[in-house]
Amino acid sequence: MTYSFPPSLYPLRNYLREKGISVDAFDTELEAAKAAQRVIGGIRAPATDSEARQALIELQGIVSAKWYAVRAMPGTQRMAAATPRPIERQHRIGESVIERNIRNEGFDVYMPAFWKDIKHQRTNKIMAKRFPLLVGYVFVNIRERDFERVRRTEGVMCFLRPSPDMPPASFKDEVIGALMLADMEAKRGYDTEREEREKLAKQHRRNALNRQLGLILPKGRRKKVSMRYAAEQAMNELSPATRERVLLILKELEEIETVDPLAKLAIAS
Repeated sequence: MTYSFPPSLYPLRNYLREKGISVDAFDTELEAAKAAQRVIGGIRAPATDSEARQALIELQGIVSAKWYAVRAMPGTQRMAAATPRPIERQHRIGESVIERNIRNEGFDVYMPAFWKDIKHQRTNKIMAKRFPLLVGYVFVNIRERDFERVRRTEGVMCFLRPSPDMPPASFKDEVIGALMLADMEAKRGYDTEREEREKLAKQHRRNALNRQLGLILPKGRRKKVSMRYAAEQAMNELSPATRERVLLILKELEEIETVDPLAKLAIAS
């Protein structure tokens, strides 16, 4: 006697058929679950009959998941404050308020965005900020029966629908994946350009500081002697006020050499 998928698992059965799997050739539920796990992955392979049904349900949830456009409430696409948990800081850089709220509910979320350097009006400090590309919308990966939990998430206004009497508009993984890839490539280009700008600014500042030292220090320095070494050697010959100025210049030169080029560019929140 062969195993037959129950109607509740027909989406999973149809998915396996599309992948070229003979869904009528399984003798047991466990055999079907193991075959589905090998094709889809994402969960541990079932080892017993009692684990088979749960594995099939979880695998169906994976293949049934789709991306849906969610309308975000005004103000929730601004960047959230840095997360206090160190283990999450790196992969949550630039996260918006709405993305954080949805992720905290256990859903995958994606907001098309771009990065831009902004000068702070009061401090003149250059800050990196992330802005939404589609103002008012984010994409959420939702499995069956999870719509209400997303709708109740703080910052979510509603789902995008083609018309009031139709279900929420869905998007395939391939579509969202292409957007994510373009996003990553744009971010990589932004990071490279940003680093080059900082290196150039550091070089200009170093040259300016060395010119200041050249005007302060006694003449006659040999070309092979660095400006910093000449300043250290001439320190005792300088007046207290000039010595203090030279020390400040040397300190700034040292900071330029030791600080990561991107460290001075803050991530706005």
